[in-house]
Amino acid sequence: MKKKTSQYDDYMTNMILGVFSFAFLLIVGLMATYRGYGRIESIATTIRLVYGFSAFAALMVIVGAVWEYRSRKKGIDNRYKVIRGRNLSVASAFTAICALIAARFFVDGIKFLYVIIPSAAVLVLIYLVYSTEFFFISAVTAATGFLMWYLSKAYYALPITEIDPSLLLSDLTFYAGIAAMTAMIAAAAVIFVASRNGGALRFGKHSLKLFRPSSRYGLIYISIAVSFICIAAALVFGSVIAYYLLFGIFAYLFVLAVYYTVKLM
Repeated sequence: MKKKTSQYDDYMTNMILGVFSFAFLLIVGLMATYRGYGRIESIATTIRLVYGFSAFAALMVIVGAVWEYRSRKKGIDNRYKVIRGRNLSVASAFTAICALIAARFFVDGIKFLYVIIPSAAVLVLIYLVYSTEFFFISAVTAATGFLMWYLSKAYYALPITEIDPSLLLSDLTFYAGIAAMTAMIAAAAVIFVASRNGGALRFGKHSLKLFRPSSRYGLIYISIAVSFICIAAALVFGSVIAYYLLFGIFAYLFVLAVYYTVKLM
């Protein structure tokens, strides 16, 4: 038991160092890309290189998946290995998406990624250190916060009753909010089903474990409800409300972070 604990502690330390080193390298890559975009003569070359790097990263997703499959086929125990096919696939997929955003959306995409990459690193840290329920709460709440930021920039400043319905129904921002609210309802339904099966989703003879059997779901449902209400309020009352809800949702997440941190002690 002592040896297993030592292995686990070493694995967690290496994973945390690996995640933040990976995020640092991505940020350095963004800085280099931004510099390439800053010179007229190098813009086209930079875009081609970033698209090419995205394709290479996508290829590495497949390589990682094959590596993971072969390891499992051979019965290799990768529980405490940082360098493994699954991690390569996940890191490569995230890299490919980041590179695609940087190439497609130019400077605005890079500015967006300067926020997304550190946020993703923090979410991975939460996944590694905290309980699964707090990771889910953090992911949902953070996504809602970013949506509030987007709505505060791109949505109408007027209440929904003062907006021309034809304009509203042709606005992709409005549909993004509706899609997010639908996703909240679907997430609540999935969690409810999992809570009835010891924290797992069952597909015939197979199952997908989402939470521990001892998990408590109250705060998860509350967080989904808070996010749902924030999105609905932003769509109904406009971008000004979305701006203030941005601070409110992250304040809520901070309070929960303190709560779950105290529980770890």
